[in-house]
Amino acid sequence: MGAVEIRHGYSKAQRPDLKQVVTLITSQASALPLWLEVLDGNSSDKESFRESVQAYTKQLEGERAPRLIMDSAGYSLENLTTWQTPPG
Repeated sequence: MGAVEIRHGYSKAQRPDLKQVVTLITSQASALPLWLEVLDGNSSDKESFRESVQAYTKQLEGERAPRLIMDSAGYSLENLTTWQTPPG
């Protein structure tokens, strides 16, 4: 794994000056960070969400599955199919 590429990307906040590199999962109650992943700017949300959720939930083995809320990029057919399939 090499260094990440920091790039300008699409900003939902209408801030094209911002650079994008992070996937962040927080807890609902306290908004404390639970998972942080540094990715290349302009990584595909549909792909990176799937990989990030799989990596995050893998560390929770034996615990109750978390409830995840994300933007529309998380709700692709491939992501939903992957997350519905039991591990193993």
